[in-house]
Amino acid sequence: MSLSTKVLIGMGLGILAGIFFGEEVAFLKMPGDAFILLLQMTVLPYIMVSLITGLGGLSLPLPHFMTTGFWAAMPRSKNRAGRSCATCYI
Repeated sequence: MSLSTKVLIGMGLGILAGIFFGEEVAFLKMPGDAFILLLQMTVLPYIMVSLITGLGGLSLPLPHFMTTGFWAAMPRSKNRAGRSCATCYI
């Protein structure tokens, strides 16, 4: 039996235990919360690795467009010479 199947069975049993036994199984709340927090801890690194891998596999025109589009969307300010500048924060 795969790990995901075991997790889904455990989740279903936990829901059923909470519905049928209520407060009698409240002592399982702390280990359940710890398990959920451990699962949440793995999500952010997975998303970052997926984004970096996906951006690294793109062809040249799309990342170039994405970065130039970012700078084009930056608020413009005036430098000391009165010229418009996206990177001048004076």
